Amino acid sequence: LVPTSTFVLTIPNFDNQARNKTRLELVRLIARAYPSLEPVEKLQSIHFVSKLLVSSVSPKEAAVCEHVLSLGRAEVQPDVRDRARMESNLLHTSRGLQYDADNLAIAVTGKTLAVDQVKKVLLSSRPPSSSLPLLDEQEVD
Repeated sequence: LVPTSTFVLTIPNFDNQARNKTRLELVRLIARAYPSLEPVEKLQSIHFVSKLLVSSVSPKEAAVCEHVLSLGRAEVQPDVRDRARMESNLLHTSRGLQYDADNLAIAVTGKTLAVDQVKKVLLSSRPPSSSLPLLDEQEVD
């Protein structure tokens, strides 16, 4: 079971090896298609790979996930770039990123986050940013 912000990928009746292989292929396809994705899809891709990095992943998966995060940090769109930088720094201060971490802020000694804290931030569900109530025209008068 791999949760994302918009869908849940369930791979029933697969053993762990097949599930890991499928998850690696999915992340690889995201990395390959990343430059042609729409900004909202890039945001979802960044959040998806961040969620994978918080969970237990193989070194191959971690490398591809970190590559997607690095593509996001170099993005032209400010929303995508900021999300990728924020999630990369969260992951870097908790578990440490091994690949493509050249331009990340170096954690101050003694100021690190526990993996459980980062899991709470990344895996908790929150309403979409556009869910704020709008005023009716009658209320404005």
